[in-house]
Amino acid sequence: MVVNRGFDFEIVHQKRFGKFNYSLKPNVTFARNKILEYDEQPRAYPWMRRTGHPVGTKFGLLYDGLFIDAADISKRPQQRFSGTVYPGDIKYKDLNNDNVVDAFDETVIGYSRTPELMYGAVIQAGWNGIDVTMLFGEPRVQMYAWTTKQLMNSSRKEK
Repeated sequence: MVVNRGFDFEIVHQKRFGKFNYSLKPNVTFARNKILEYDEQPRAYPWMRRTGHPVGTKFGLLYDGLFIDAADISKRPQQRFSGTVYPGDIKYKDLNNDNVVDAFDETVIGYSRTPELMYGAVIQAGWNGIDVTMLFGEPRVQMYAWTTKQLMNSSRKEK
């Protein structure tokens, strides 16, 4: 079961001057959802559960810096999800403190790709039977990408 809450707001302004007319229609939409009940497999740790998060929330490993050298690699938890680890590779956090980084250390790493906030405007102008309409819109999306910057859980606009 998912709960969705939000609002949609639009203002319309229209004006006519003889054969010329125009209208402006800015709008804003905000919507947020949350999984209240989800028939998911029992998870070993609470941070792995999908229940309580928005639909489409991204799960993965948390970035914990880069490996400096062989000594750094040997003193950190074993990175089981990949092959050989080299200096310069990404370190991930061992959330369950079992000295192994694996699927049990996956947690929320980003937001859903479904935007919560969208806004835009419709601008229309007409003269003597000729009409021009322009649509402007921008969803604001918090997400992750496959870059180091994004692995550090920053956000960006998706176009």
